[in-house]
Amino acid sequence: MDITIVQATETDMRNLVEIWKEFMDYHKGIDPFFTRGDQGHVTFANYLAELIGNPGSLVLAAMHGAEHVGYTIAKIDRHPPVLLHQAFGHITDMAVKPAFRRHGAGEKMLEQTFGWFRDKKIKRVELHVVPDNSIGFSFWRKMGFETYMHAMFKEV
Repeated sequence: MDITIVQATETDMRNLVEIWKEFMDYHKGIDPFFTRGDQGHVTFANYLAELIGNPGSLVLAAMHGAEHVGYTIAKIDRHPPVLLHQAFGHITDMAVKPAFRRHGAGEKMLEQTFGWFRDKKIKRVELHVVPDNSIGFSFWRKMGFETYMHAMFKEV
């Protein structure tokens, strides 16, 4: 399956929002916390508009011909100034439509994302994975990511 990766533009946003909806609905099935708000898609579209073209962020679209089949959002973030190395790469989202998984889209997006981080002199890349997301967790492990911290919560 021929998948190409392009830097997203505003013309891609509508299609990326649709993939985001699927991504969120999948996660909602794992944990109801991820239930989309009534205007979540609008907020996400506004967020994409802020990121596209911002030199501190990267939005990629995975394409199969003219069809959008996935996306990645990556940013440069900073840890608190108490740490020696503060700047780090943060992959906030990576989603691939189910029919296009295991065909290299995620790996191609990640390879291009790593290249972007290297160009920005970023050496450490972090992300979050829902623990019960076995598909995502196994992908990130396969790509060499390791657990360094557990995020915890409690509803009060």
